[in-house]
This record gives sequence, structure tokens and C-alpha cells, in this order.
Amino acid sequence: MPAGPLGSLIGRASLATVDVQGGEISMLVTPLAAPTGPFRVCVHRTELRGSRTSALGLPVHRLRIVQADSVLDGGRLILKRELGVIRTGLMGVEVVIDAHSLARVVERRMPTVSDVTVVLADNRVCIQGRSSAPRGAVTLVAEVASYNGDQIVLRNGRLWVDVNEVPTGLAAMMIGAMNPVFSLRDTLGPGTNIAIRKVQVSEGVVRAVLGGLSIGTGKSARQ
Repeated sequence: MPAGPLGSLIGRASLATVDVQGGEISMLVTPLAAPTGPFRVCVHRTELRGSRTSALGLPVHRLRIVQADSVLDGGRLILKRELGVIRTGLMGVEVVIDAHSLARVVERRMPTVSDVTVVLADNRVCIQGRSSAPRGAVTLVAEVASYNGDQIVLRNGRLWVDVNEVPTGLAAMMIGAMNPVFSLRDTLGPGTNIAIRKVQVSEGVVRAVLGGLSIGTGKSARQ
């Protein structure tokens, strides 16, 4: 609850929204404020919406972060016009990656494949391009799935070179070069209590829903 004259002046906020266009989001949370400030502001719901940004090590088409029950440093907010987060509740993150962004990921992971195009639909990805090893026009079709709560992977792949389907072992090798497409452990480090809840592939986009992260100098507001 807000405390002191400045805290009473601010009162209680119900919703804070931040919109981001372009650029790079290097952190999912703002830096923690020192816990000694006497003025605190409780924000029931904070929402960040970004488009055409870079986050979690990936080019992101759309990004939406919802943070529940945040406590902000009110004195810092008024006197310095800076946002300091003392503690938060649980976070929900929705990341949307489009086919163009995923094609750039494929080109980085698989330098032997050029002129890459990606088609996304029905929980599957279709990757097409020109390959130097094996030589020819390649088409890889695979399922997109979450694995172990912290990775997005490709699985059950089939590979064609020109018009001929090749043995599954070669398809598995190409998928192995891509996997994991995304790893929370590699991006956020070990011990982070956030997990991939759901991965969906619809027309033109991969949508991943993450949740569970809380930060703070004390206990989370939901603990």
C-alpha cells in the first residue's frame, strides 16, 4: 500500500501500459529499486506491448508481457521520474514470431542453406531453400513443439532434396542443427522460474505463451 505524503498523493494505480515499436528489449523486467524507500505504489496490472522488436535473443513480430501486483518505488517515480520495481507478482509473456523472422534464424543456424523461405501452418513448419550439402533444392517439413517446459523444438521431420525424399536420418541431422529453436535456459540462465506453457503454429506465425516469473527483494505479491 502507498505510504507517506508522496504515497498518498500518488494513490493506487490499477493499470500501467507501455507500447514499444522497434528496437531491442534486453530484459523482461526493469531493474530492482532499493527496498529502503518509504513510498510505495501498488500497480495491480502492468502490460508491455511491443512490435517488430528483438527479445529473448529472437527477432519478435509481437511481444506482450503482463505483470501482476507490482510494487513501485513512489519516491523515485515522483522525484527522479524513474521506474523502480521493488517486487512483482507472476508474469505472463506472449511471444509471436513470424515466418520471415524464423527464416533468418534458419539462415544463422544452417549456413549451408541459402534463399530460405518458411511457411507456418497447422502446428508445422515448412522450410525451403538451396542447399550445398546435400546439393539441391531442399524442403524440410517438421512439427513445432515445446520440450521439457524450457525449449521450442522441431520434431518428426521429413526432408526432400529436389523431388526425392531422403532417409529420415538425414532429416534428423538437419533438425538437429536447428534444435533447440529456442531455449529459455540459454536465454535467461539456469534457475529461472519461468516456463513455456504452450506453443501454437497458425497461419504465418509461431505463438509461444510463457509464465511464472516473479522478481522482488521480498516475497512475491502472490506468494
